[in-house]
Amino acid sequence: MIRNKYFAYYFILSFGILNMICVMLLFSALTFSLNLSLSWWHFPLSVCSSIFINYFASKYYFGKEYKSFFYKTSVIILIIILFTIIVGISIYDISWDGQEYHQETIIQLKEGWNPYYSILNHNVPYHYLINHYGKGAEIPQATIYAFTNKIQAGKATNILLLLASYFLCAYVLSGFNKLSTFKIHFISSLFALNPITINQMFTYYIDGQVGSLLCCQFIVSYMLYENFDKYKLLLFGSIIIVLVNIKFTCIPFAGIFIIGLLIVLFYRNKIILKKVFIVSLLCSTIGVCFVGYNPYVTNTIDHNNPFYPLLGKNKIDIMKSNSPKEFSDKNRFEKFAISILSRPDNILEITNRFPVIKIPFMLHKEDIFNSLGVDQRISGFGFLFEEIMLLAIGIFCCILYFSWAEFGRCLTYQTGVLLFSVFIISEAWWARYVPQIWFMCLIIFLVAELSNYNYIRKLGSVSIILMIINSYCIMALTFMYNVKDTVNIDYQLAQIKSVNDTMKVNFGAFNSIRMRFIEQEIKYIEEDISIDNNAVLIEGSCGGAFVRLGDIPENVPKPFIMKWGYKLKESFQ
Repeated sequence: MIRNKYFAYYFILSFGILNMICVMLLFSALTFSLNLSLSWWHFPLSVCSSIFINYFASKYYFGKEYKSFFYKTSVIILIIILFTIIVGISIYDISWDGQEYHQETIIQLKEGWNPYYSILNHNVPYHYLINHYGKGAEIPQATIYAFTNKIQAGKATNILLLLASYFLCAYVLSGFNKLSTFKIHFISSLFALNPITINQMFTYYIDGQVGSLLCCQFIVSYMLYENFDKYKLLLFGSIIIVLVNIKFTCIPFAGIFIIGLLIVLFYRNKIILKKVFIVSLLCSTIGVCFVGYNPYVTNTIDHNNPFYPLLGKNKIDIMKSNSPKEFSDKNRFEKFAISILSRPDNILEITNRFPVIKIPFMLHKEDIFNSLGVDQRISGFGFLFEEIMLLAIGIFCCILYFSWAEFGRCLTYQTGVLLFSVFIISEAWWARYVPQIWFMCLIIFLVAELSNYNYIRKLGSVSIILMIINSYCIMALTFMYNVKDTVNIDYQLAQIKSVNDTMKVNFGAFNSIRMRFIEQEIKYIEEDISIDNNAVLIEGSCGGAFVRLGDIPENVPKPFIMKWGYKLKESFQ
């Protein structure tokens, strides 16, 4: 039973957001199959279609009051979409992979590339990844880009999926009478503010979207089990279609979650089991064979493996250079344990460093700042996650011992499903590959909050406080760093534009940076230049792109934030 009326809005809001992303993919797939290209109209058509579906959902859930609910939720969804697009445009993606090939994928799609009928050639950087990787994140982002003509606008989908997971969680938790409204909002925010999602929110990395969608799939699975209806089943299908196209690993993740739900439905209600099975099979087929025609079908036809180039003949090894040397002789469980129990760090094969085991609650300033970054390899869930994980294990054991009949059996099953989805891949040590670990711990703490044993509830509350500190600190610092870098980029672009001449540039591996110059109407020619007396790094290019500036007029005003930052830096020296 939903305690407050406004919680009832939350399901319709998340329903509309998730269906909109799904409809974008379906319209795009239909367009590609007709040998056409993406256009600006795909975005407004997808928004209108999702609102149209919301009309019938509102009528189903709210009876005579449905018109009021429908109008209000439609306005809120439009405001949310506008807000997320503005945020996306306002902050630059400065990530490595984001600028290397994710943005390039979006640019090529927007400029007319049809991945169903053609492949990109060697003139496009990282064409071998763009041609063969999933595009479930990039196609909706390219749709938004085509509508706004701003390359950064596509990041809106990161925030939209984050909000959808928050709304869904708050809607479900409002049915637990033991939780106060205050706790409902905080716990829901923790489900949404997965450290992986937070760190990648302003980038075109895709693992944060995986975390949000897995969270949504898990929550909707619970809703189907507890209170089945056709619109929840529709939402479940939409999530599957989107999820399996984000990343190769999402197919086993989604499959395990589906099988986990089907097993419990087998013992509860075989009629619902049949409906869920049919929808899951249908939507998985649509997701893989129609929406995912590229890459899954094209990879199979051309390379005999749907997961090429990571599997199959002539596969590429992306993990060797990305892993610490110490992991070369370790199995998946040993690597996972070392990563979780170590201090946060970004250790690759070439860095010649080794993970340092962290003593619980012994924090260093470096641990907090090392928790920032879109693809931290060691302890990537944040500076307090070791403590969070140890508390989760302890609380889990207490619940099994003292509350087996009440919660233990159900919690063991849920945790088992999540752990199986984690360790089905060999590189579970890298946090961004398995974002579901975060909400696995949170589910344990949520069950602790519902326990009848006071000391278990207190342990759960302490653990949730640690998660709040961990996530909110990372969120605040991530926002500040991204704003700082955005200000620096805008200032450099203003300097370049003030020269009023054709600029000589070398974008290196980050060819998508050209869109900054094009959107600012800055003329450029590409040359093989590097740092010298007249060439400088392009801000936010991960040290890989250069521009020859020449003489810059002195009247380019520095932004207030930049001046304030310099003063703050001087005060600490």
